[in-house]
Amino acid sequence: MFVIQLAGAVGTMAGFGPKGPEIQSRVARDLGLGIPEICWQASRDRPAEFANLLALIAGSLARIANEVYLLMATESGK
Repeated sequence: MFVIQLAGAVGTMAGFGPKGPEIQSRVARDLGLGIPEICWQASRDRPAEFANLLALIAGSLARIANEVYLLMATESGK
C-alpha cells in the first residue's frame, strides 16, 4: 500500500531525464517504499484503500468506546 510518489507534476518523470526510473528506485529503496506500476495521478486506489482502512479502524474504536460508555451507566430499575 505504501509506495513512493516521485514522478513529477504530471507523472512523466520528465524533470529527471532518462535517469528518472533509476532515481525513483534508489529513493524508494532508501525510504523502504515500493515502486508503483503507474503514477498516482492516474490511479488513486492506494490512497482510497488507506482512507478505507482508517475508517474501519475508527468505526471499530467507536463501537468499543460506545460499549464502554454504556457499561459505565448506573443501573436503573423499576
